[in-house]
Amino acid sequence: MKGSPTDMTVIPSWIHTDTRKGVVYVNVNSRNRHIFRIGPLDTGRRTKSRVWPMANGYNEEGILLWQPVRFSPVDPDDSVPMEEGMALLEEILQESLPCSPPDIYFVISWLIAIFLADFALSRPLFCISGSIGSGKTVSARIINSLVTGNSYLAPSSLISCDFEKTPLLGFDGFRMAKPLMLATEGSMGKETGPSPAVEEITPKGMILFTSSEPYAHSSLTRRSLILHLFHRFKRNDFNEAFALKRALGARTIILTSILEVIAVAVLPILRGRPPMPFIDLMMIILDGVWKYLCIPMEVHEVKEAWSRMQSDFQKGAI
Repeated sequence: MKGSPTDMTVIPSWIHTDTRKGVVYVNVNSRNRHIFRIGPLDTGRRTKSRVWPMANGYNEEGILLWQPVRFSPVDPDDSVPMEEGMALLEEILQESLPCSPPDIYFVISWLIAIFLADFALSRPLFCISGSIGSGKTVSARIINSLVTGNSYLAPSSLISCDFEKTPLLGFDGFRMAKPLMLATEGSMGKETGPSPAVEEITPKGMILFTSSEPYAHSSLTRRSLILHLFHRFKRNDFNEAFALKRALGARTIILTSILEVIAVAVLPILRGRPPMPFIDLMMIILDGVWKYLCIPMEVHEVKEAWSRMQSDFQKGAI
């Protein structure tokens, strides 16, 4: 029987993906200790794509996931229409992030990609850049709050080794290139035992950090995505305390909607595809979720704006 101790597969991470079947398993610290299976499931009458709760370890597929660290509990609420959560995410980011309109959807696609990164060839760093006073730290805190439920950003000198145990680590400032690079590459070793089986440990976390100036490290630049902030997009009525409180209060609704939109609109596109560059994954995500958003331009225009921004970053033009 699956789910007995001898049949469990211990996944040394908060997430596991079967890219061939298009199924993702996540542990979001649910208070009832459920993990969630995202993707198609044969219900006997028909196959439905959605988010399904299941016992951690003692389930038909024998999947046992680690609990994520630095991640407040989430209990997905399937009574909330996913359109409502996506609209709320869009509104919070538009009111909080002083960036160009296409980059709002860059952030939305990146947030969704946190849960789909196993379809990508690598997990790039996410750098929020801008001049002094452009809102880098508060923007990073809002994004971190939406994902982890914690607005705290650590100084980069406190980089830890828990990248396989958390969806997102946020750092304020850029100091240590080598630890950041190591955070997003390769296997961290393999642990095996007679029962239960333990899969190879590979970093599964994403890294978010702020930077006032372009960092002069070519290897790191090639492994990064950039969100550049501008003073001209700052709102005069922006209130940091209110924005953080709102982000934390909306987190369950937003994460529920993200998991649902992944199941319904994104995994059917990704199923069976070979690993791809992360930016390509984000563009596929946009193709899947655009109808749930109020994008004020054509999707191809958004993608072109993304490509220009990332190209300028790689060339050192930002």
